Amino acid sequence: MLEQFFGSKTRYELLNFFFNNKKRSFYVRELVNLTKMQLNSIRRELENLVKFGILIEDENYKAPDEDKNRNFNLPIKRRYYKLNKNFVLYNEIETLIVKSKLLLENKLVEKLKSLGQIKNLILSGIFTGSKTSPVDILIIGEIKNKDGLKRLIHEFGNFINNDINYSLLTEDEYKYRWGIKDKFLFSILDSEKMEIKG
Repeated sequence: MLEQFFGSKTRYELLNFFFNNKKRSFYVRELVNLTKMQLNSIRRELENLVKFGILIEDENYKAPDEDKNRNFNLPIKRRYYKLNKNFVLYNEIETLIVKSKLLLENKLVEKLKSLGQIKNLILSGIFTGSKTSPVDILIIGEIKNKDGLKRLIHEFGNFINNDINYSLLTEDEYKYRWGIKDKFLFSILDSEKMEIKG
């Protein structure tokens, strides 16, 4: 639905990426590596988004490692792009991006719940922007169809152009790890997270 509104999946994914990384500027090859999208598609949509005004070229940005990796006999040809925070519809587009993310998360949660008896779900990592959590999803409960779970997570990761790390614990395993103050478990619980009861 959002892809149709924005015109293409690549355009939507680029906007989603930039709004999730508002403090940085990026060059084309970097965007290819980070989003796993096609080079030509990214170039085309960057041009479109610059024409629209939501993105601008950042002529003053220099990556921290640029001088270190630079061959000084060659000119730098990188073009960096960033969000134009003065764009007239900036706030409206950001609101749409946030709401679309929540919609996708809700769909994922419902599909996860349909796979088994889930007592608790903890979303962290890419879902909250946490850099400290070792996983993006912690599932507490019983899921017999492990292949179905793996397939669902993989498909969702492909859709959002992100690898998703997850862990599945039974209630007994969760209680045991809680009791021994398991480092892995508490690194998740102490991170920025969203908890969803089953």
